[in-house]
Amino acid sequence: MRMSEGIKKYAQKNGKKHNSKKAVKAKIEMRRNILSWVGGYSSVFDAYGGNGMMYREAWSGCSKYTGCDIELKMDGRKMFCADNIRVLRSIDLSQFNIFDLDAFGSPWEQAAIVAKRRKISDGEKIGLCLTIGDGMNVKFGGMPTALSVLAGFRTKIPGGMQQRSEIIDMAINTLCETMNVDIDHRWQAESKSASAMIYVALALIGKGQ
Repeated sequence: MRMSEGIKKYAQKNGKKHNSKKAVKAKIEMRRNILSWVGGYSSVFDAYGGNGMMYREAWSGCSKYTGCDIELKMDGRKMFCADNIRVLRSIDLSQFNIFDLDAFGSPWEQAAIVAKRRKISDGEKIGLCLTIGDGMNVKFGGMPTALSVLAGFRTKIPGGMQQRSEIIDMAINTLCETMNVDIDHRWQAESKSASAMIYVALALIGKGQ
């Protein structure tokens, strides 16, 4: 795992909340890293477009941007106003090479859909950004269904929080196997606050058939 100095410093300190300044800084830096790594033509699908902060600070530098939010956003961005799961199941995902799943809760169902539907050619570069906010659920013995399926666990496991890093790694490995890709770079930042947010950016390269 390779991390910039800024992300390392953030990961070593406690974040106060999901939208703390340090968390936002880490998220922006990771997305800029992904954009730089992909290089050339970059087409982003932002599944949680929200108020557009990630667009303004990172994705505005991409070649093509498409956002999605359950609430209507009239700010000039190209956006779906819909449930992102329904959109990801319906549209042609081959037009995107970066997927931003900046969920406040669990991004795993959306990630599983991308992994299943986005076919990747040999040597193709794909960026995947995940915001993982299901820490409280796991802490109390629960687990999002999509995460349990990807990691190969039953819905509830005792002491899940102690195994959370391993569970996330297992889920990411399953996503990579499904997409038939290798991880070229992985950037990660973590908050040790009650929210236990984890931010991951994956630079993926297709292995071909």
